[in-house]
Amino acid sequence: MTTGIENQFAEGAKIYPNPNNGIFAIESATELGRVVVYDITGREVYSSFVKQSKTFVNLENCTAGVYYVNVLGS
Repeated sequence: MTTGIENQFAEGAKIYPNPNNGIFAIESATELGRVVVYDITGREVYSSFVKQSKTFVNLENCTAGVYYVNVLGS
């Protein structure tokens, strides 16, 4: 699995590991807010509201491929 990273949500934010096996971490210096993951067709496959600066996303039930992560600050 790979993730596309557009780092617009926080300076120094990290998504790791990349590539991964379906589980990855998103970490920022600030509270993350809404985390949404889309598949290559634009279908939302994961959504969560995170009130912390770090979270783990589990996409093990999704097929291997390219996914886009969007973090909308709180």
